[in-house]
Amino acid sequence: MLLKHQVLAPIAFVLALVLAPVPRGAADVDCPDARVYSKDLTESELEFLIAFLPGFDQVPDAITVLDTTKGPIYQMVTTCDDGHDWVFEAGMSASEYQTFFDDNAAKGYRPHIVEVYGNHPNETYLSVMVNDGRSARGRHRILPSDWSKGRAELESLEDGTLDPAWFSSSGTGESVRYACVWLEREDPLQQKNTLTGLGRTSFNETHEDLRRDGSRLISASVHGTPFNPVFGGFFTRGIQPEWEVRTGLTSDELEVEVSEQESRGWEVDVVTAYDDFPIRRYIAVFKRDPYRTFRVQG
Repeated sequence: MLLKHQVLAPIAFVLALVLAPVPRGAADVDCPDARVYSKDLTESELEFLIAFLPGFDQVPDAITVLDTTKGPIYQMVTTCDDGHDWVFEAGMSASEYQTFFDDNAAKGYRPHIVEVYGNHPNETYLSVMVNDGRSARGRHRILPSDWSKGRAELESLEDGTLDPAWFSSSGTGESVRYACVWLEREDPLQQKNTLTGLGRTSFNETHEDLRRDGSRLISASVHGTPFNPVFGGFFTRGIQPEWEVRTGLTSDELEVEVSEQESRGWEVDVVTAYDDFPIRRYIAVFKRDPYRTFRVQG
């Protein structure tokens, strides 16, 4: 389901919700859609939606951010709540993010999403942490030159049972920094690869090569400038849902693609936006899980 923020709700309804927010865990509405994609949200729109997700049995599953001259723009995919507590915060400095991470990790939460945008040392962070009992590690402010070493260290933790689950990058030149999440492996046969620092052509060619080899793109991140976007991403190979990836989409092409995919029974997995002068483009990952269990009420 594609939700465009321009038509979220009448203003009277919005004001009513603001005056009477729904506390987390008190939802009385069955989750109507397995996954909902909200396109091109401002920070205030994102925080508004986040506040009321529990009322509709929804949780954020993927959030990516594009830094623009008018402020950050977000792509969010939500999914049905599985009953685990979660916390969210946006607009954090590096030190604020570290405090957010430490405080919630001490309560049993682990990183699910960490997005970074802007230029070091004044970059900004968004994070979602969840309390689901799974082992995970998060890292931020990673230099590209330290990526290989840091990746090797993370892969060796927990007896080698952690895999890359989330990747984000930001900045230009010497200010480029990475943030990532490594998560406890669910599929022992699953293999994951990380690719960073790719130009547009290299990314597309590498993606096609990996796709033919049976690997799928989990998520992509783009930093650099509108004139020279730089791509990175996580790829996985193993037991997985059916999947399709579309790259270089314009805004209109993305909306058409989402509608066509949903009509075929596919779901939006994650969307990444980036500026490619003179327009904004998108990378969209779709999936269809033949083993999904549906709940039918009568």
